[in-house]
Amino acid sequence: DCEGMHSILYPLMRREVTVSGGRTMIEMGDRSVDFSDNFKLVVVSRSSEHDIALSAKGFVSPVVFNMSRDALENEILDLVVRNEIPETEERLEAVRLTEKSLRLDLIQLEDNILESLSTADGNLLENKGLLQLLKVTKDKVSEISDALLKSEEANCELFAQKDKFRSFA
Repeated sequence: DCEGMHSILYPLMRREVTVSGGRTMIEMGDRSVDFSDNFKLVVVSRSSEHDIALSAKGFVSPVVFNMSRDALENEILDLVVRNEIPETEERLEAVRLTEKSLRLDLIQLEDNILESLSTADGNLLENKGLLQLLKVTKDKVSEISDALLKSEEANCELFAQKDKFRSFA
């Protein structure tokens, strides 16, 4: 049950290793100790208040266990995927940004139509500028809808790749 992170562990967390005589070593206090690249450090605390120095926060990934099992599983799955197949996580983020941009474009198109309708004079069916705007908007909405469908398909494919690692989480 850890109450804080002792500064003697900082070189270990930063992986400040040296190679001497073919051996990978790390300084722990005043001693040199053999180091393995497969080494992982897990520190557990029951306290939700973590006394971690600012200089160590970049090397620590806290996991809060007072969340639901599903939320914890998803958090760990994200860490595993980020470590094992980072390009999938990057593609997921790109898909999310694309979807957000497309949805904002849809909102802008709706606003343009509403603005044009509210400022149109006379018979709306005879207003050639308004009819042209509606036709162009319809085409753009169709393109955006197709792009959103492709984005959703890509999202499903990426989540399927991500789910292959769920057993590790």
